[in-house]
Amino acid sequence: MKKALVLGFVFFIIIGQGSLFADRKAVDDFMTSYEALVVEAETLAKKAAITAMDMMPLTMKALDFAEKAEVIQKDTSWNMNDLMKYMDLSTRYAKAADDIQKKILLNF
Repeated sequence: MKKALVLGFVFFIIIGQGSLFADRKAVDDFMTSYEALVVEAETLAKKAAITAMDMMPLTMKALDFAEKAEVIQKDTSWNMNDLMKYMDLSTRYAKAADDIQKKILLNF
């Protein structure tokens, strides 16, 4: 138990120091663009009928975004709020993608 608390404390110190001294712009821009992608997916998921062609622009943006995600993960300016927001956005995106896929399958 003590070991876990110490490791948690060290983790928060490292994250905290990174957020104090690192440039937040890259992470903030990433989160803004990810949220826009999620909203776009949610909007598409609300359509009554979706074809594979409707999905193409979102798929291309998601692939581009995946490359950005790999790079930004190494940024040291992430904090706990960023991680929580990222997890929330990822959950929303997964739900929208699942809803889209179900509607595409219904159209075949």
